[in-house]
Amino acid sequence: MLRSLFCSAAALVILAGFGIAADDKETQPQRRPSDLVYLLIEMSDCDEGCQGELQHIYDVLRTLDKNKDGKLDADELKTMRHQLIEQRADHLIKRLDTDKDGKISRAEAKGQLKTDFDHIDLNKDGFIDRGELIRAISEKPSMNRRSPRSAPVNNKLQQRPGGR
Repeated sequence: MLRSLFCSAAALVILAGFGIAADDKETQPQRRPSDLVYLLIEMSDCDEGCQGELQHIYDVLRTLDKNKDGKLDADELKTMRHQLIEQRADHLIKRLDTDKDGKISRAEAKGQLKTDFDHIDLNKDGFIDRGELIRAISEKPSMNRRSPRSAPVNNKLQQRPGGR
């Protein structure tokens, strides 16, 4: 229940943050991702459960503040982003690498990783290694690159279903 409330609140904040939910900018202020915290507090009827979620958010933010100055700077966010990307790559390799050779073969790949295998396998050796996977996760999606699953949204923009 709490997680679905949290996810719903996150979706609302994200949509509002991109201006999708607000047609009249004079009456509706621009939303920010940090508004999620306020939304969680405001919409919650489960103080004890939500306290735990808010505490987790606070702990994550405190962990990000490496120099303990009470503020987050761009370098701290960049460092954490890189750590999270490495953790995600390691998790994918651990989950998909059935023969435990430290890389993902075409036969082991699943989902979007399988669809984009040729793009991710930079050295064309038939395997996706940790470095290639980290690079692929880190890559910002290009609006000009078309994958087989791309679908035109309008004449100028293209969207890749499933994110990333």
